[in-house]
Amino acid sequence: MRALLFGMAAATVCLAATLSFVAGSSSASATTITFDGLTAGPIGTTYVEKGYQFFNPDGDLFTWGVGGANSFDQSAGSTTLAQPFDFTTTTMSRIGGGAFNFASADFADALNTDNNFTYQFVFNFVGGSSVTQIIMLDGDFGSQTLQFNYANLLSVSWGNDPGNDPFGLQWDNVKVSAVAQTPIPAALPLFISALGALLFFGWRRQNESTGPDITA
Repeated sequence: MRALLFGMAAATVCLAATLSFVAGSSSASATTITFDGLTAGPIGTTYVEKGYQFFNPDGDLFTWGVGGANSFDQSAGSTTLAQPFDFTTTTMSRIGGGAFNFASADFADALNTDNNFTYQFVFNFVGGSSVTQIIMLDGDFGSQTLQFNYANLLSVSWGNDPGNDPFGLQWDNVKVSAVAQTPIPAALPLFISALGALLFFGWRRQNESTGPDITA
């Protein structure tokens, strides 16, 4: 009986350790979305780059910068993505709906002025929770790097601050990393089957050694 209990305990510890490894392991692939190579002009509702989608339901996505009449680009010689109109929101997510981490991005108002406009950011996490932040830009010409460092997001949206005068927004150098859950090891089903067999034969052996209780 003691041997059986010891075997069951050892197998349980091994199984728990294996499941803990599977549940806690993940990998991340970091990337920076730069929008470089785009010609300045209208985009519409959707832009996709490096596995990420930027969606504006009003069709107000534009590119600022190289090769076009719009010269409000926050960083000379590069291209930014912009929503130049008021009362509009853009949502970033992974193609296919996977989780991702959002480290930082460069932002400026749509016309690259020296006004400190405020904007609303909504971060939606795996599991259904969300965080809303109202962020005021620094009021200087050029871009401002905003550090977010949020993990396990499904999407993030940005747009006008509902409590202040609306103004458009542009962004560049979006730093994200795709989160991928580690797959279950191939040996795990075999391990579970072996554990079940161990318990069954231990129970059978215990019953055989005890024998039936026969009284006259």
